[in-house]
Amino acid sequence: MYKMSGKIKYLHFYILIIMIISQAYLYSHVYRNFPDFAVTGERSFTIIAANLYSDGKYSFGERDSSNNLITTSWRTPVFPLMYYVIYTMVGVGETANEIVRIIFLLFNAATIYMVYRIGNIFNYYIGCTAALLAIFDLSSFFWANNYEYPDTMLAFLMTLFIYYIIKFIQVNNSYLYILLSSFFLGMAALTKPVAYLLSLAIVLFLLLYLYKMKRFNMREMSMCIILFMSFQVVLVGGWKIRNYYATGNSDITSAQGQHLLFYHAAYLKAYQDGISFTEATSGLHERYSTMAQREGLSIADASIYYSSTAKNIIICSLKDYLIVVFRRVPKLLLNSPPPEFLYSRAGRDELRKELKIKDFGDIGSTVPALKILWSNGDFKSFVFLWGFIKGHLMLIYLMSLLGIILMFKNKHDKWILFLMLIILVYFIGLSSPVSHDRFRAPIMPIFYFLSGYCVTCLMETVVLYTKKRIERCNG
Repeated sequence: MYKMSGKIKYLHFYILIIMIISQAYLYSHVYRNFPDFAVTGERSFTIIAANLYSDGKYSFGERDSSNNLITTSWRTPVFPLMYYVIYTMVGVGETANEIVRIIFLLFNAATIYMVYRIGNIFNYYIGCTAALLAIFDLSSFFWANNYEYPDTMLAFLMTLFIYYIIKFIQVNNSYLYILLSSFFLGMAALTKPVAYLLSLAIVLFLLLYLYKMKRFNMREMSMCIILFMSFQVVLVGGWKIRNYYATGNSDITSAQGQHLLFYHAAYLKAYQDGISFTEATSGLHERYSTMAQREGLSIADASIYYSSTAKNIIICSLKDYLIVVFRRVPKLLLNSPPPEFLYSRAGRDELRKELKIKDFGDIGSTVPALKILWSNGDFKSFVFLWGFIKGHLMLIYLMSLLGIILMFKNKHDKWILFLMLIILVYFIGLSSPVSHDRFRAPIMPIFYFLSGYCVTCLMETVVLYTKKRIERCNG
């Protein structure tokens, strides 16, 4: 790495100032104009937290014949417990929601900072570039304003996990780093269950890494694996045991079966039968939900039934399912919220009036809407903003691809590249069929890092080439 000048040396402070100012300004703007712009109406987490606060019961609100609340395993505990703690301080209401929103914005800022720390392990400029790219990702700010879903919290916890597992590999094979990475991965799994099977892939990765490095004896290898699995067993295993005794189903969440059948299997059916997703999921609901109700299955038992049915459907058409996964990857990676939240309330209302819609969810296709807005000179800025968001994402993915190639050529960084590819494939494979844009939140820090790696390597190549050319001219 070439020597930094005194001014560039404090680049990370300038980036920190940009982050604080931009996040504070956007929060102030959103709070003044439309504070609930990212809210979807999902209340399952807050219902569980409210019942825990009022009745001391982790319940979704269902009651038995004696009118007692029935314990649920519908949602994993980290997010409802966070809401519960806030309820004990300020009570149930909008104040609690606003506190959660502020906490999520702080999580988003902390994620950007940890992206810088991850990059800084390799090179100061990698960290600065990655953090700068993260700041201008407006989608992450949008997700942070949704106090109903914990995707921003999941992204923060996953970034901490990645940071400590990279420090273990790249800096120091310390048992402490293994423990911390395990703890944050376990907390991530109890925030959203999509992360809980990742630990198995990481264990296999660690076994391969420890074996190939040749500097670990059998005792040290065993200790590393045991320490990594410790928090997975305590946190995830403990929650599964709790679910078994409370509901009779040891799944990490009783929503697992519904998600598999009415989303993953439904997208597969839609592809195979050439129908819309709505038609496919309605058909599955009509067939299997009716059967579960007729049999009088509880939510936990219905989840087992749905999960088994979905797995059979997917396994019997595994090739088609993989096609569905690949086809929906672009939607997962490039889908983004419309930038209407950057306008004033009056400006947003005028924009919707121009498109003759009540909400952007009413738009069937984006391109015709953008053409209408472009033809109206007052809304060209909206088209530019949407283009900026999409262009920023595509630039990140292009630079990430180049970053993967450059890391592969550097033998010192191959293990980190292997780790990151495992995480990317895992989350994309599980999230792609549904393809909601917020589902990519936990993997965006990896893309920021890879982009920063690419930019820094190219920058250093240009500097070295320029120096050699100057030396040749002087010689």
